[in-house]
Amino acid sequence: MLVKENLPAGNDKLKLAGGLTVADYQRLRAERNKIALVEFLHKRLHERYFVPLTKTNPKYLNSFATMATCCLTIEILEAYYNGWVDTRTKSKRAFVNFFKRVEPFALFRGFEEEFYTNVRCAIYFQGETSKGWKVRRKGELFDPQNKIINAAKFLTLLNEALDNYCKELLNADWNTRLWKNFILKMDKTCANYVADIPPSLEG
Repeated sequence: MLVKENLPAGNDKLKLAGGLTVADYQRLRAERNKIALVEFLHKRLHERYFVPLTKTNPKYLNSFATMATCCLTIEILEAYYNGWVDTRTKSKRAFVNFFKRVEPFALFRGFEEEFYTNVRCAIYFQGETSKGWKVRRKGELFDPQNKIINAAKFLTLLNEALDNYCKELLNADWNTRLWKNFILKMDKTCANYVADIPPSLEG
């Protein structure tokens, strides 16, 4: 468990999101302040991954950049939800879990591995989709027959998924697995802000 004393001097003042520092997070965790922690999480993810896309003039938006951001956000959400300190060796599982867990994305069930390979990996590593998959900014969320994704609708529903996860945290008891997983991920996030992490913080 990450505690303030483990951090080299000054690192507890590093900002995580919206002016909230590592020390602030540790205080809120110690207080079990669910409302403030959920507000922090929403702000951290929203300002990093949604605001740059939703506040940009639509004529400058690109469906590939949108989908790249969406894929990154799915992995982040699943890391928090499952308590993964990182997604190495778990990336494909993140998409399988997400599409299975989040009802508005039910259309992608049965296509999880194809999506991971031909959208997520293809965009990340080649800057394009593969095997006939396409991304657009119009039409339905997903056309399974033609494998066309509406990136704009995908982003909107992903934003709602973040909101719903935050509501789920607010409604959950502090001692539930949901909160334990969130804390596990956030403690590791704080540790990642420090270059020389003591071995006891790893894992």
